[in-house]
Amino acid sequence: MLKELLEFRESSFHKDLYKRERWINEREAYAIYFLLQEHKITRYIEAGTANGFSASIAAMAMKDLNITPDIHTWDIIERPKIWQEPNFQLIKDYVTLYVAPFAEDVNKIRTLPFALKRAFFIDGSHNTGEVRKDWRAVREFLTTHDIVIFHDTQGYQGIRDMMNSLAQYQEYIVSDLTTERGMTLVRKYE
Repeated sequence: MLKELLEFRESSFHKDLYKRERWINEREAYAIYFLLQEHKITRYIEAGTANGFSASIAAMAMKDLNITPDIHTWDIIERPKIWQEPNFQLIKDYVTLYVAPFAEDVNKIRTLPFALKRAFFIDGSHNTGEVRKDWRAVREFLTTHDIVIFHDTQGYQGIRDMMNSLAQYQEYIVSDLTTERGMTLVRKYE
């Protein structure tokens, strides 16, 4: 189904239905897919899901590893998502969508059963202050088993500055992934 998701992203069939600017591209989709598989992620928590594409990629990464996908994603407005398409309805069973600002609402995950390895994907507002709020919210949950993936770390100077700042802390491992718009992986030192 990964191939079908990537083909859907490129098709113009539903171009007026989905917010299409700044979709993760094919290289970024594969980066998410393989990072989640490499780290054997059991829960994916996403700040910002305009169309559901990256959450759908995460679901496929887990499913292809025989891990039941456990996807939690936030959008500030109600709008169509890819998993509502007939070809991708299977994904819908694995996704919990919250329509609310991520940083103010993410505490809901405290009530979920324990998950050893989580991935947090931060791709909400590209306003520096909002990204910092999302990071502070995620940081409270972070363990050495978790990963954080920031999207769009190139082209937004405030986000780039934040990545550079995080790299100065001995508490975190910060690795840039070379993609068109930039992705940065952050982990806590063990």
